[in-house]
Amino acid sequence: MSAPDETILNGAGLKVDEDHAKFGIKLTRVEDGWVRQVAGEKFWGGLVEVIGHSSYVTVEDCSMTNPISHVASGRRYAFSIDDSEFVLVQRCFSSQGRHDFVTGSRTMGPTVFVDNFSQDLVDDNGPHLWYSTGILFDSMKALKAKPIDGIWEPM
Repeated sequence: MSAPDETILNGAGLKVDEDHAKFGIKLTRVEDGWVRQVAGEKFWGGLVEVIGHSSYVTVEDCSMTNPISHVASGRRYAFSIDDSEFVLVQRCFSSQGRHDFVTGSRTMGPTVFVDNFSQDLVDDNGPHLWYSTGILFDSMKALKAKPIDGIWEPM
């Protein structure tokens, strides 16, 4: 994968090239795993995605900054949990994300997000899509971003 072309901009001046890596780390069918002290930037999907019936996974002390992508569905999910259980995400940071700390469909939990911080958040954190259950958000902080010219993404 190549590095993103930071000269490709949308009408609002946001960098939107998506011809580069989607996620920094993708955990699929992982049991008893962890990701810690990882910093990533420019991924268009996010830093860590835990999917595919993974269980007993901890993600801690990580940061995702400067995503380069359109601000649209399926993008900028810095720490995304889907179809997995017994997942802990703690002391992580994200900037300019769309849904920084998020669960997807069929996430049965328990999933715990604790002591995390979102800066310049474009949308909300929380369960996203369908029927996630068993989710705890504790000591979360989020600062919402301001739109550019009243819009985020002219598509």
